[in-house]
Amino acid sequence: MFIFSKPSGYNLIVGKNRIVAIHEAIEKNFDTVVLDDGFQDYKIKKDFNILCFNDRQLIGNGFVMPSGPLRESFSSIKNADMVVINGNKNEKFENKVKKFNEKVSFYYSYYKLMNTEKFKDKNIMAVAGIGNPENFFTLLKENDLNVKEEIIYPDHHQFKKSELDILIKKAKNKNYQIVMTEKDYLRIKKFNYKSIDYSKIELVIDNKKNLMNSINKIYD
Repeated sequence: MFIFSKPSGYNLIVGKNRIVAIHEAIEKNFDTVVLDDGFQDYKIKKDFNILCFNDRQLIGNGFVMPSGPLRESFSSIKNADMVVINGNKNEKFENKVKKFNEKVSFYYSYYKLMNTEKFKDKNIMAVAGIGNPENFFTLLKENDLNVKEEIIYPDHHQFKKSELDILIKKAKNKNYQIVMTEKDYLRIKKFNYKSIDYSKIELVIDNKKNLMNSINKIYD
């Protein structure tokens, strides 16, 4: 997935070949290309690399897949320009990164749940088909929501109507409100289920102005 932006707006192009997609963006006169999961794609020379971590997982056991969560050796972080950590400040991890990259800048972010009042008095069945579903469940609980049941599907799961019908029946029998991530909800929106809702989340970045200034320097 690629996001291409230009002064007058943005566009989204989905394709299997990033190089072909980039050429398409150039032909459409876009001046910026943002690659999703493009850090390991060495066929493309990037002007700026941003790596994102969650403070609950960070690099896990430090091993490369399939033994661990990393897609390549941690030493490749030498190619990063910026590290954004979702969670609390972690000087120990920063020092670990600096052993390979002294010039990298660090920023911190957190998720803010926007529609908590909607679910305050509900018994919640939390459903997630994302990479680290426990982060979603924890966020709901940190906002004092009453999560009664947690249901996990594989990352990028394409929900079938029959699966959703089973969830709805189960939730109705237990008087639960089904709450999904917004990412999952967009996949099932076409079914138009009134009994399934989603949590609206905003990403808040500390020192956002400084972060944007760092990125904008590539245009100087």
